[in-house]
Amino acid sequence: MSETLLTQVVTILTTSGAYRTQPRLVAVDDVDFEFDAILRGPAECQGLVLVLNCDPGRLPMAISRLRAFNQMMLRTGSLRPLSLVAVTRLEEGELLRELEALCRVIRVSEGDESTVRIQLRGLLPLSLPEPESPHGDVTRMLRESLAGIRPEDVVASLMAAGRRGEVAVEEAVISAINAAIAEAMAEESHS
Repeated sequence: MSETLLTQVVTILTTSGAYRTQPRLVAVDDVDFEFDAILRGPAECQGLVLVLNCDPGRLPMAISRLRAFNQMMLRTGSLRPLSLVAVTRLEEGELLRELEALCRVIRVSEGDESTVRIQLRGLLPLSLPEPESPHGDVTRMLRESLAGIRPEDVVASLMAAGRRGEVAVEEAVISAINAAIAEAMAEESHS
């Protein structure tokens, strides 16, 4: 697998602003583990994303290295989420399923930058659109709607509900608010 694809994976994850590179060599309890790349994130989180060349000749070694690293993390009580970006030409198979038993695996194969970005989308941050306010300010609409209601009608309704108990008062308040909201929304839709 070309170093270019490994570099491309690391570049996409770091330029997204979500991940920071770590030294390629990790020591856990005096045992050294070396990976093609190690990233920490997303953002300020401490999750680990390991990037490994998992081509057919290197896959058994990758499995044994990841299994040992995973065991070491468990023994030391680490709660860090662990993900593996498996850079490989292999399709789904027994060996890749063996990796999936150890941690979350994202398979990346050859492709241009947009293809690789699509394959990595499970690790990339979401970019959400700005929220819309289709009905305007609900609080303002409720205030305006309640202004048209005579207070004595609301008080009479609550007094009658009070004779039936606390639950009836709560239902009366909810009913009055829902009626005011429905009326305000009906007026706005006619505007």
